[in-house]
Amino acid sequence: MRVLVVEDDEGIAEGLRANLRQQGAAVDVAGSMTAAWAALRTEPFDVMLLDLGLPDADGSELLRRVRGSPVPGLPDPSMSVLIMTARDEVASRIAGLDMGADDYVVKPFDAGELAARIRALRRRSSGRANATFRCGEIDIDPIHRTVSRGGASVDLSAREFAVLLTLVEARPRVLSRAQIEAKLYNFDQVLDSNAIEFELSFRVSGLGEATAARNEVYDLVYRHIKASGLQLASPAGSSLPPAADPPEDAGKHPNSAWRLLNAIPLFSTLTEDEKESLAADMKRLTFRKDALIATQDTSLTSLMVVRRGVAVVERKEGNETIELARIAPGDLFGERGVLMGALEPANIRALTSVVVYEIAKDHLAAIMQERPALAEELGLLLSRRIESEKHHFSAGVSAEASHPTTLTTRIRHLFQIPHSTWS
Repeated sequence: MRVLVVEDDEGIAEGLRANLRQQGAAVDVAGSMTAAWAALRTEPFDVMLLDLGLPDADGSELLRRVRGSPVPGLPDPSMSVLIMTARDEVASRIAGLDMGADDYVVKPFDAGELAARIRALRRRSSGRANATFRCGEIDIDPIHRTVSRGGASVDLSAREFAVLLTLVEARPRVLSRAQIEAKLYNFDQVLDSNAIEFELSFRVSGLGEATAARNEVYDLVYRHIKASGLQLASPAGSSLPPAADPPEDAGKHPNSAWRLLNAIPLFSTLTEDEKESLAADMKRLTFRKDALIATQDTSLTSLMVVRRGVAVVERKEGNETIELARIAPGDLFGERGVLMGALEPANIRALTSVVVYEIAKDHLAAIMQERPALAEELGLLLSRRIESEKHHFSAGVSAEASHPTTLTTRIRHLFQIPHSTWS
């Protein structure tokens, strides 16, 4: 919640700032109408606490300007405004409320009462009657700043709680990172470019739950992005342009394969000529939603790189289906068949329209002869994948078979990579 305190008494202003920050609010202070108007024209605020006795004008003039502002734009004319003043006459209170204030308190006031009034303003502005939120299995109590899921308490930091409350209050709208930052940080705070990304991390009670938790978060974000028609950004530092999810039969860009290679760290050691040669040989494959991309217990003979869409890796064991992972743009699969001739342990099914690029084994082998580090990275990728799969099933997966050194030895032998060139 973003709060602007318009108060010329520094002692009162700093006391309010400290108290509201303890409540999880991002607070800015303006000591005059001029400073307040500049702040309101710069950033969106959820609540303004307005003193009427300002040094350069009466606070009622600022309230009149806010309520008369055009929509859309800044300041937001629907912003909640609470007047706090020493004017205790009934006529003054009536006049303030009739001018457009949402609430009115007389100085001196109790900090707890003020906090309760602000929470009430936020409930009314979001159309809620209850003091608590419920979102699916999640219960949020803004008063005590607690969160529970399915009745079990969830331990969140103050910033994590603020992010969660901001997102839930905005439902069903999807907020951009800039909009989230505007609600969480005041003018004095310097933001790291990844501040919000760090706050959106999650915790699990055990490693075996990591995949399910990650998939739940990924699905939620992806569904909201698709529903809002937003465009996914490229990874930081990537030259791969955002994929706008074009129609299935849209013409492919002649440089798509090259840009895909250039965006994946695995291929960063290749020269421009090697990338161009590899890209020219890559084959573009398109799969409709629910189509099988790879079948369990078969061996893939090409390395596959996802260009667009989301797929699920799911293993069939009798009547049970075990989800192992999900793959998204930039992910690779098929390396176990290419490197070891091994069978795929699971089906890979398209959850959306999926575009992949296929790298033939022969071409990949030729490059690995020249670039042994590429084979080593693929071996490490396969080792990590096998290790992750152990948490879901153990049949046929030995510790020795998944060890990076064992895999490296087998890859070196299969592709006849000399020891002297391996680094």
